Amino acid sequence: MKHKHILILFLLSFFFLVGITVKADMGPKPSTYVTFNGLDRDLYVTLISKEEGHGPWSPDAHQEFDTVDSKFKEYAENNNYYYLGYKQKITKDNNTFTWTYYAPDDFVIICYNESDDILLSHNEVLSRYAFDSYFELDYNSQSLSNVRKSYNYGSEILHLLLRVVLTILIELLLAYFVFRFKKKSFLIIIITNLITQIFLNIFLNISNYINGSLVLWINYIFIELLIVFVEAITYAILIPRIDKDNNYKVPIIILYAIIANALSFGLGFLIIKYIPGLG
Repeated sequence: MKHKHILILFLLSFFFLVGITVKADMGPKPSTYVTFNGLDRDLYVTLISKEEGHGPWSPDAHQEFDTVDSKFKEYAENNNYYYLGYKQKITKDNNTFTWTYYAPDDFVIICYNESDDILLSHNEVLSRYAFDSYFELDYNSQSLSNVRKSYNYGSEILHLLLRVVLTILIELLLAYFVFRFKKKSFLIIIITNLITQIFLNIFLNISNYINGSLVLWINYIFIELLIVFVEAITYAILIPRIDKDNNYKVPIIILYAIIANALSFGLGFLIIKYIPGLG
């Protein structure tokens, strides 16, 4: 592989990372899911908050309110909360409310039955407790009751495995087609990514639980840089030892680690944007 091609790839990756980092709407997005058990009709659902704004959401960010928005806003203001402009319609066949883009840290669940003109609130202030927080409640036409945490371990494990597989796949493709690494080095890349990705996801959940979303974003950047460093050193030491038949140069291996992580970092943002439940 020619050095000028490597330099071009590095520069493209660098500017790509800089571009997505400076955008205000980028970063890891903790999610909130609320499942309504016993639902027998369509409902509009939202989370009202003591926070006046969170990410792009705020009481004044969305000017074209419909009747449902007005109901939510009026109720929030009367109870010293803020309606942030995000709502979702759920049905008995799709009974889970999802807020995957800057969900508030602390909130109250409210819902509106448009056909009967009934607005219900659970009143209790809830808090996100994990990177992806799951809740369940019991619904009837007059009340919301028995709200409880319902962390979906199976779903989270599946999402983690899919993210790891996608990360490894893109880094192996880069290693094979661009950097011309041989198959002996693939085992090192796979094992290293399994370790770092599992560590990253555990760290994000713990950081979000302890510190909240702002510190989570700062920690996320720090841990991503740490992972680049660890992977670069690991590859530089082990790949030449595992595959002695090929004359791998340490600077090229380190550059591979930087570009591979830049690409997987960008892939993570695309997942968040287009498949939010997987991000």
